[in-house]
Amino acid sequence: MQQSIQINTLSIDDLRGIIDESVKNGLSEYSPKETPKPQQELITEAELCKKLHRSKVTLNDWRKKGLLPFYRIARKIYYDWNEVLAALKKVEKREV
Repeated sequence: MQQSIQINTLSIDDLRGIIDESVKNGLSEYSPKETPKPQQELITEAELCKKLHRSKVTLNDWRKKGLLPFYRIARKIYYDWNEVLAALKKVEKREV
């Protein structure tokens, strides 16, 4: 199978533009779309109660107020420890 090549007169700036565009398109296919999050450390409600020295009722109140991010998986509630720490820092800043 033969391929034909057609040579046109291009300025150096036009050639650079074509090459830049081709390289950008090629790299965009291989670059990650978003940076990966660090591994989540999901903990149960009981574990969070122990870590924070708070009752389940308090955690429930904080969830209802939107203060604690949580995940519901198969009728159980889990928390990402890093997200909980970040949320509590935000609340602490608002109160100070």
